[in-house]
Amino acid sequence: MMIGKAGGRLKTGMHITGSGDPITRIGLTAMQVMGIPVERWGKGSLETTKTISEILV
Repeated sequence: MMIGKAGGRLKTGMHITGSGDPITRIGLTAMQVMGIPVERWGKGSLETTKTISEILV
């Protein structure tokens, strides 16, 4: 996945491995960075409340 800086809210030039975490962490992180007030994302075994904090400024 390639993303921009989100107005300076994200670090760029990084490669993050999921290490078995659900892919929905990407969606949750993106929505929170855009200011959408969501605390969890996904359904069933893919539901997560954990963002990808390594890319947050």
